[in-house]
Amino acid sequence: MRAWILLLTSLPLLSKTAEWERAHSFFEASDFKQAAAVLEKASKKDFDNVLLLGQSYYELKKFGDAVDVLESAAEISPRSSEAQLWLGRAYGRLAEGNKLLAFGRARKARAAFEKAVELDPKNRDALDDLFEFYFEAPGIVGGGLDKAEAVAKQIAALDAEDGAELLARVARARKK
Repeated sequence: MRAWILLLTSLPLLSKTAEWERAHSFFEASDFKQAAAVLEKASKKDFDNVLLLGQSYYELKKFGDAVDVLESAAEISPRSSEAQLWLGRAYGRLAEGNKLLAFGRARKARAAFEKAVELDPKNRDALDDLFEFYFEAPGIVGGGLDKAEAVAKQIAALDAEDGAELLARVARARKK
């Protein structure tokens, strides 16, 4: 009985905030600037708000701001595969934008993608991004076809057709 009372009293904590709901509507309509404006005034302690703010900054191509906010999201919820996925994406874009800092940022992107997959081995977006990283990145930052092939096999276990396509890409790349 106590478990039910505890569960019922905690249900309001599981719902999204009003700010998040409003911002999410803007985000879904691709109005990332409005979504960010709403969330910049919202609680920075609420994981959902912070994650959506980071995603909004990412979509606005404010990759430095996205990294800062998504690092906070990852600290608030260290078991969130989504926070790590978006953090990896933001670091990846930062790496593309500055050749001097590219190696360090690319390594951080890889680490975030790996962590996202570690936290949720069935997160297809994280698996896809990790595959692309391994496939495209040079070995000096942790890329490589052997690693890409291993991720393609993980994807094949979830979706045989997609996995076969990725394995074929790896095979074609090796024949160069």
